[in-house]
Amino acid sequence: MKGWHQMGAGILAVLCLFGGTASAEGTVQCTQQGSKVTISGKLETTKPNEIIAITVLPEGKETTAAQQEDILYINQQPSQDGSFSFAFDMNGGTREATAWISREYGTEEEAYDFVYKSTEDITSAIADINAADTAEKMKQALQKACGSYTNAFVLGMDLAMLEQIQPPYTNIYQALVDGRPYSETDTTNAASIFESATLVEQLSQSRDAAWIQKTLEEKGSALGAVVDGDVFEQILSERIKEPSQVYDALALKTFENSKALRQAYMESILLTAVAYPKNGRFDVQYVLSSCKGELGISEEVNSIEALSDAGKVKAYENLTGKRFTSLQALEERLRELAKTTGSSTVISGGNSGGGGSRGGGISIQNPQGLEPVEPIVQETQQEPEAFSDMEDAAWAKEAVYAMYELGIINGKEDGMFAPNSSVTREEFLKMAVLTAGVPQTDKTVDFLDVPEDAWFYSFVQQGAAAGITNGVNAELFGVGQEISRQDMAVMVYRTAEIRGMEFSETEMSFTDADQIADYAKGAVAALYGAGIIAGNPDGSFAPNGTATRAEAAQMLYRLIGSKEE
Repeated sequence: MKGWHQMGAGILAVLCLFGGTASAEGTVQCTQQGSKVTISGKLETTKPNEIIAITVLPEGKETTAAQQEDILYINQQPSQDGSFSFAFDMNGGTREATAWISREYGTEEEAYDFVYKSTEDITSAIADINAADTAEKMKQALQKACGSYTNAFVLGMDLAMLEQIQPPYTNIYQALVDGRPYSETDTTNAASIFESATLVEQLSQSRDAAWIQKTLEEKGSALGAVVDGDVFEQILSERIKEPSQVYDALALKTFENSKALRQAYMESILLTAVAYPKNGRFDVQYVLSSCKGELGISEEVNSIEALSDAGKVKAYENLTGKRFTSLQALEERLRELAKTTGSSTVISGGNSGGGGSRGGGISIQNPQGLEPVEPIVQETQQEPEAFSDMEDAAWAKEAVYAMYELGIINGKEDGMFAPNSSVTREEFLKMAVLTAGVPQTDKTVDFLDVPEDAWFYSFVQQGAAAGITNGVNAELFGVGQEISRQDMAVMVYRTAEIRGMEFSETEMSFTDADQIADYAKGAVAALYGAGIIAGNPDGSFAPNGTATRAEAAQMLYRLIGSKEE
């Protein structure tokens, strides 16, 4: 033996696998295939090509007192960076041994204990384990396989890991039962099942949310609880304002196996997204629609999606910010909302407030039993006449036909609606006045560009008197100008206030929020929070852009269906 071998001050255990791998302090690994044992790892070194030496002795023997006949294996090899790997045969029966490893310029040896299992013992252990068809029998088979060797691995399973959790270990043993049969030549599956089941049990018993989060982030994929890049990962990273709440919820749950952990993890993400969405009801709608299949709530979510636009807005708004203790509680609430929000009220009555009124009735989805401030049209059984050009704006058909039947909007000539045409300020003011149901007034209109014989004169009268519009300045209303999106939002907001709506404070997430004029910011934020406006697909609001006739109808239609109790 080399002269630099010295007695080790610290003993670290190396656990020899039946075809698997273990490590002590993350630096040494011991594997066993049949009678061949491989010990590998890395030592700290101060010199390139330093010599690494190994001496394997029976357990309890030290290099300073060992005799030649005690040596089971001895060798040395140069190492560029301290890495080493020694492979050797250990024939004979099962035994405990120590690998003494040192480097040429080291001051001490390091001793690594391991257990060598004979081929006969391995075969016997695997036969017993494969025959174990209950958790109790699996427990007995593992205890027998380990015998008196407290550090022994069986099929790559370190039973010492069980010391980290509270008994009983029924779920772990059952996982091993379900994973049978196991092979003598490939034991990685058994080791993986044991380690995963043990870690799941640790997660189940832990009430430390921070540790649960760290463990799932590091090992969730291996456990099957996390699917990298799936919709739940995307929701967790992009749609939840308080991600830590996911792990707070998990800390209150227990998990029988990896499948149950995955289910609980998905449910916690969904429920947290509903309670703490970054972007209000829009995230709630996205999350429910995206997760419904995997969580088995398709029927309930589809019943909400089958509602009118206004009904959906009310339903998702109702869910937003609500803290449900279980998926079952959320399912029940979805069923209730589909039933109550789906009830309809026929808006009927007399005076339209002037101009543009048309006979006909329509049933509008009304979750709160909403009655309009001022009845608009008489009830009738007549169906709305379809416009011939709505195919290019099919998304707005329901809103256009509803608002047409309420007398709030008119069609063009030859059965056309012109859904993609822009809206002028006076045209939209008429829609807002009729939606608000404000009374006639004798107040004089002072705008220089609004003559008394103009078709829109009375609407400007009513709108100005009710505070819906102030004009583009003190002298001009802005007749003929295409209304900007931010001015439209201001008119809609004031119309909503007249109808008795109340708004909560909401932060806007539009990418161009800084371009919204100060006078319009409050209105845009309030309508966004209430789900009456949603912005563009690219995340912008385009405050100075114009709106189409279809968009105008849709916005006011949402307002009609969004009045709070």
